[in-house]
Amino acid sequence: MTFPAAPNKHSTCYACGRFSLTTFTGIPKISLVWLTDLAHDTVNLLYHTDDQFLKFFTKNQKNLEHSFLFFFGDHGPRYSDIHTVRLGRYENRNPFFLMALPKRMQNTAMHEELRAKSMQLMTHFDIHATLNDILHYQPHSKYSDTTERRMLSISKGSSLLRKWQGTRNCQTLPIPFDYCICQYEKKNVTRVLGFFVADELNRTLERMGYAEKCLKQEYKRAMDIEELQVGVDRLYTVYIELQPSNGLFSV
Repeated sequence: MTFPAAPNKHSTCYACGRFSLTTFTGIPKISLVWLTDLAHDTVNLLYHTDDQFLKFFTKNQKNLEHSFLFFFGDHGPRYSDIHTVRLGRYENRNPFFLMALPKRMQNTAMHEELRAKSMQLMTHFDIHATLNDILHYQPHSKYSDTTERRMLSISKGSSLLRKWQGTRNCQTLPIPFDYCICQYEKKNVTRVLGFFVADELNRTLERMGYAEKCLKQEYKRAMDIEELQVGVDRLYTVYIELQPSNGLFSV
């Protein structure tokens, strides 16, 4: 279910969540509330719903005692100029994530697994694996099994409820380099790549038949151009501004 961004309309979200928790008592169910525009275009709107969220979780504390709760974003802030600084671009790739266990599972071995993972790298694949674990595997052990388990072929991730094995970084997990937040040693490289991206964009527009409709773009300035050596591979991140569109492009 999705709802518009205007703060005064999020009471609809509250009513929807309340209905999901209080209907069909005793029957296992899943409820998804997806706020598509709450803070998508600006981080300023997010704080307008603090009271609604506080009211919802306070009033439904009892209803949530037997529930797994996931509260997260699909990505971090992208607008309001936060992307113009490197830390802001890291934030875009590092969305908020909160998970709460049912009351009876708190202060257990499974709870400790979650605590340990709070400082480890995770992906959306791991959320997918966790949901599959809750649905398919954990019921057999009454939600007490924390042993490592390979989730292939149903998921590329690893369950947050179980032990993780091996090193976790962008080279061992299914994380594209564009979304990597690992602090590898990088070096700034020449702006020649900026001119290359501008030329490639113009060639792409020409191939697609838009050359006569679009102004030819030229390199204006580099926001960030970096090189990373990964084994025998050399990878680049290019974040530039082109003119006359003044558009920002990341490749």
